[in-house]
Amino acid sequence: MSIYTHGLLPARLEMSYYRQLIPDYSYQDLLRVVLSRAVRSSRLIPHYDLVTPKAPLPVGKEYWCRKHHRYCVPIDNCIEKIYAYSEDTARRIAQFDKLRSDCVVTILQADSRTVNLKNELAHLGSADLFLKEGERFIDGIFTSPPYVGQIDYHGRHIYAYELFGFPRKDEQEIGPKRKGKSRRAQQEYVHDIAAVFRNFLPY
Repeated sequence: MSIYTHGLLPARLEMSYYRQLIPDYSYQDLLRVVLSRAVRSSRLIPHYDLVTPKAPLPVGKEYWCRKHHRYCVPIDNCIEKIYAYSEDTARRIAQFDKLRSDCVVTILQADSRTVNLKNELAHLGSADLFLKEGERFIDGIFTSPPYVGQIDYHGRHIYAYELFGFPRKDEQEIGPKRKGKSRRAQQEYVHDIAAVFRNFLPY
């Protein structure tokens, strides 16, 4: 495991045990979400330093937390967070169930600069979702990040990649921190965001 849980043997055992149980149950993706949230919170780093952690703290060492404005202690287990996030996730699902509609949602994991939306939906059997010619298929696009050189998303969520073996696609990040905030990085960011909008313009 990464720096986030280095030295946390009980927590790592709890994470591994929970992960081994997932294939035996239904709604496996939901259980992975619960575990991912728990693992993210079970780390030996200050709460205010989750984005770019520098070094783990000793187990049980108090520190002044700039986020909570009080003394905090690094979390030295995972099971408490698994219980907490299981309850929280169940609560959120119950709330969502009261609000959900019959709308069909199709999620594509692809590079928004180059993905051929129509071909991808046809491949998924969702080609009939396209509206009549002349009508717009997309009302808006959510882009992330809306800034340059602030976050390496793969680095921030490295725990999930290591825990579940997800394939990494670092090279597809737009405006990652590792490329800095130079003029060249800014120009590349503008170019990539513009490519997203040009790619979806026909829709």
